Amino acid sequence: MDQKQEQTMYTVSTAMVARKNFVAGFTHSLGGFVVTLISWGFIYVIAVKLILPQLSGTIEQLSTVLKLLPKTSTTTTTTKGTTIQVPDNLMKQ
Repeated sequence: MDQKQEQTMYTVSTAMVARKNFVAGFTHSLGGFVVTLISWGFIYVIAVKLILPQLSGTIEQLSTVLKLLPKTSTTTTTTKGTTIQVPDNLMKQ
């Protein structure tokens, strides 16, 4: 019978230690990546299926309000030299 010699940290080659550490690190990062994907999927389901339907009315109202805002604006320079755009209805006030 061929007995397998016990390998210790002192009897194995550097390449074998490096290969085992590479495989261990690779599987560790792959597991983290899979957990991250599962977490993103869970958050997506919660956001799209549960939260977004509750906010749809508010989003539509916000869209309507934004469409009513004036599209034209006046360019003004501040005292510090910064150029800003101010809506026309604010300039009239």
